[in-house]
This record gives sequence, structure tokens and C-alpha cells, in this order.
Amino acid sequence: MPNLYAANTAYQLIKVLADALPVGPILIGTAKPAHILTTLVTTRGVVNMTALAVV
Repeated sequence: MPNLYAANTAYQLIKVLADALPVGPILIGTAKPAHILTTLVTTRGVVNMTALAVV
């Protein structure tokens, strides 16, 4: 994406049109990937991120 605005627009468009469930964020590019959870994450979000980490 050329900038953050375009990336956010594409993200929102795909999320709405595909009725998708976003899982993340995941920090890639370090020695090991980091799965980041905020204090506002729901139980379903924790389960989804755990399943992603296991895979």
C-alpha cells in the first residue's frame, strides 16, 4: 500500500464486504513473530490469537 490511509481503506473494505473476522495484530520481521493483545480484547479474540499462534 502506498500509505497508511490506503491500507486502512482496503482493510475496512475487505472486512465489510467479506464479513470477515479480523485477527491480529501480528508483528512480523523479528527473530520470532509476536502476537499482540490489548487490554480491550475479548475472550473470542484471545482464543483466535491462541489458535493462530499454535498453527
